[in-house]
Amino acid sequence: MAKFQVEGAIFDTERAAATWEEDEGDETTKPSTIADLRRRYNEAVERGEESFTIEGLEFLTSYAKYVLQYLDMNNIPDSDKLRDRIKPQEER
Repeated sequence: MAKFQVEGAIFDTERAAATWEEDEGDETTKPSTIADLRRRYNEAVERGEESFTIEGLEFLTSYAKYVLQYLDMNNIPDSDKLRDRIKPQEER
């Protein structure tokens, strides 16, 4: 089971990847933001997708809803970088 941390809360999911992709981006690619996570979540809901991937981290669509709710409840701005707010952890 993979674990990742969002602002101090640790989330577990069997479908999440344990590490970020190695690509840090180049001049044409900016790191994903919370807004990008929200956009990908909405796209997955519209398409009826069970899961989606953003920056190498796979989310169950139903689970991403709760991550976004948590971020909203804690007033995390959509402009924040995803990597600054979600920290994947290795399996133990």
